[in-house]
Amino acid sequence: MRAERCVVDNRVFLLGLDDLYRQAIKWHERLELFACAKKVSGALGVAPADVPIEGYYGDDPQLTGYFRMMRALQDVDESRTSEVARLPEFRRLLEVTSAPLYGHPRQEGKLLPRGHDALSQALVATQPDWSVERLTEAAHLTAQETDDFSLVGLAARIQDPVVLAALRESVVLYADDLLGCTGLMDPPKYVWKVDKDLAAQAERFIRAYEELFDEELPPPNPTQAERYWNAYENGEIYGRCLRLGSNDATVPVLHYHWAIYGPEALRVQEFGRYGAGDKTHPFAESVGFFSGTELQRSSRIRSAATAWIFGASGKLSDPAWTTCRRVSSRSSSAERIEGVTRGAVVRLNSKPWRRPRCTTRRSSSAPV
Repeated sequence: MRAERCVVDNRVFLLGLDDLYRQAIKWHERLELFACAKKVSGALGVAPADVPIEGYYGDDPQLTGYFRMMRALQDVDESRTSEVARLPEFRRLLEVTSAPLYGHPRQEGKLLPRGHDALSQALVATQPDWSVERLTEAAHLTAQETDDFSLVGLAARIQDPVVLAALRESVVLYADDLLGCTGLMDPPKYVWKVDKDLAAQAERFIRAYEELFDEELPPPNPTQAERYWNAYENGEIYGRCLRLGSNDATVPVLHYHWAIYGPEALRVQEFGRYGAGDKTHPFAESVGFFSGTELQRSSRIRSAATAWIFGASGKLSDPAWTTCRRVSSRSSSAERIEGVTRGAVVRLNSKPWRRPRCTTRRSSSAPV
């Protein structure tokens, strides 16, 4: 048997170095450096900063606490240095934040410096025309010219934007970020292109909500375009999963689901899940939702949906099902899947739904 050949090239090496650094620095941040930050913050009477958590600092409460405390200390004016200059904990924090691991230290009138690495300098040199390509090239040249051997400087040398982004994220707490002008950050223009009929119906929904809960939602009109856009961006729909119905004629019960997946190009996937557990989930291990080839997944999903729709007999006299079966029998494989799905939607939305307990009935009346 031939041995696997594992090539450690520039990308593999730097990503490996990055992981080794991350695991090591986390230990110091959780214990030694967190204790130092607490001591210095207490001496200065500084509370943890209420800021978004970046990078791996959301992994556990200790790292989060250290991140918030350091962000607060980084905002303290340099004039207060005399209050903590004799503390060994402050000297240790100063030593770490000034280390060449993070680039050239820049004090900029604050208690603690921030690392000015090759990417930081590239941001300054290329503003306001920022782009991945321009910044990667500029950071590469800067790293060579300034002999930058920081973690980000090493990444900049190989001109690999993936590595550059990954390694910069590892030092996000210590690296300098740029406050300035960029063409990417012009104020957005919010354009309202909602159908009038949809907005009118939505207004009825909003009024009903306000009457029920005595609190306001923004009216559906152009003046509120920014609020609706921001709400859209804050929403998370990838991974949402819903159970639309169940076939209690099977043993165990088959539950029919839809799941939103992507995440780049969002799509809806149907699947069935057997068993007593009613908890839905987006990955549907029970039918191999994300396992096997595309053909295998389609086959499993089609079988589950067909079993749910037609039951054991394969015959239902409801017109919606009859139409669906007729389309399926005359269509291609892809059209059959679509027909089955469309039939499920028609059946679920035609009236308050209750799946028939017996799928072998052959009367001409629709099952209820």
